[in-house]
Amino acid sequence: REFAFDLGKLLGEKIKAKSTVSFDYIIPIPLHKDKQKKRGYNQAEEFGRGISKSTRVLLLNCCERTIATSTQTAKNKVDRIINTEGIFNVKPLLGKDLKGKHLLIVDDVLTTGATLESIYHTVVLYDPASISFGLIAFARK
Repeated sequence: REFAFDLGKLLGEKIKAKSTVSFDYIIPIPLHKDKQKKRGYNQAEEFGRGISKSTRVLLLNCCERTIATSTQTAKNKVDRIINTEGIFNVKPLLGKDLKGKHLLIVDDVLTTGATLESIYHTVVLYDPASISFGLIAFARK
């Protein structure tokens, strides 16, 4: 938990040092409520909190994972895409806040990009000005 937060603070410092980079909101990839309850925290949210601390950009938990999916770790690229289709939703009262905004969506690990693609297709419907992604690590499968 602390490791994700500290890495977020480091990335936030890098973002802050580049005056041309700015965001209106930091949005963590949500865990399904059952998985978060079992784990006790969301590592992507902790990463986002660290970025928020350094940049003073608001962390906005506007998305929710509506479907509990099985772990992605043992799946190939096609199965990962199928496993993540339509699993996210933007909370109704917060969707209007995304219009015209610059968003930074954060997650822990990128392998095939299926999770990021799925949340992108959900968030883009709310007409943000731009969407960027921040990650702790890249993994090759």
